[in-house]
Amino acid sequence: MHGQADAELGAPAGGDGKPPRPKSNKRENTDRRRADRTAEQARLDQLARDGATRWWEHAQAEFGPWAGAKNGFPMLMGMIKRAADAGYTKQQIWAALLACGKHVPSAQQWQAALGTAAGKAVQQGRRGAAPMYDDAASHPQSEQQAAKPAADELLNALNSR
Repeated sequence: MHGQADAELGAPAGGDGKPPRPKSNKRENTDRRRADRTAEQARLDQLARDGATRWWEHAQAEFGPWAGAKNGFPMLMGMIKRAADAGYTKQQIWAALLACGKHVPSAQQWQAALGTAAGKAVQQGRRGAAPMYDDAASHPQSEQQAAKPAADELLNALNSR
């Protein structure tokens, strides 16, 4: 009799008092995520896929078959996508890939090549780091350079009289 009253009130048949859990549908979640992607993300994905495919074919012909990790191509796609998302043009990305000269460049090589392709490369020292000082600042001015402003001041003083 007690079970019959629970059923009439809409309680679950198990009698534990908890509502049944909704089933998760992975396909439904995937479709929802795809719908949430913006047109810009889809464009970046396509650009990355096309650029990586083009580069991969060029690298295979130029450097031989890839013998590295299995995730080399997806890594390359990600690098190209992030560069495009950061505002680099297709031409700058291609120039950076050519400058690196590898199937999949390291992050440091990639960033340096992108900077060079965009014309914003940081001057590097002999070990790849930016110089800590300017060489001109460590050497005193020559006597001729130091005397020139004094001579100009003297001429200006004489001309003003």
